[in-house]
Amino acid sequence: MPAKKESGELGFGQVPALKVDKKGDSSDKSNLLVQSGSIMRFIGEIDQSGKQLFPNDPVARAKIGAIIDQEADCFGPFRTVNYRSRMGLASVEIGRAH
Repeated sequence: MPAKKESGELGFGQVPALKVDKKGDSSDKSNLLVQSGSIMRFIGEIDQSGKQLFPNDPVARAKIGAIIDQEADCFGPFRTVNYRSRMGLASVEIGRAH
């Protein structure tokens, strides 16, 4: 993992990352999708048969987007505490409740 991060291969130097090939693209170039929400939205757009999984109705799509965004809201504080150095907070001490 550190080698991939240092190589610049991972977008934002983080996982999750999903490598995808464009349908019908004969080049060896893959696309790297990063960030949980982006990957979840991508998966929602297609399935293995190439069908669209997201509904066409914009209100229904927005509701699905809200669920995806909730993941970021729920886990953001966890990531900040557990990955302080990545967030630029390595020198910040975390106090314990008494």
